[in-house]
Amino acid sequence: MTTEEIQGRLDRLRESANDSARTFRTAYTFYLVVALYVLVIVSSTDHELLFRAGDVQMPIVNVGVPVVWFFVVVPWLLVLQHFNLLIQATFLADKVSQYTSAIVGQTRAPKKRTEALGLLYPAPLAHKVAAFVMRTNSCRKPCYWAHPQSTKSSM
Repeated sequence: MTTEEIQGRLDRLRESANDSARTFRTAYTFYLVVALYVLVIVSSTDHELLFRAGDVQMPIVNVGVPVVWFFVVVPWLLVLQHFNLLIQATFLADKVSQYTSAIVGQTRAPKKRTEALGLLYPAPLAHKVAAFVMRTNSCRKPCYWAHPQSTKSSM
């Protein structure tokens, strides 16, 4: 493979990792906002409202929701959002791991590796995964295109 082809693949991997980091950031922010909103509603609920089974007033939208329905459905929604967040984190970790493994296979100069990792989107999870992969210097799958001198028969 030529240097331009390898650089093009590294650029595509970096963009894929950055897109995944943006998606993760959005999902994480949404989860925090919803959890904070639920916390405000739960903290404003008193014991009389629970015993009377009245309506919980939702702040900002000023809508009344039956208290039983709220305390049955909302925890499940938070759990589903949390699973979505974990899935997004897994996608992000996989894409950053692929990008970092390709960098490790492509260059041995620490300064060039640091420069390449500096181009990642500033998401703490992305940089934590990249640091882990850099520390272990391992690929989960052989990166044949990143190691032009290696062949499938030598693996």
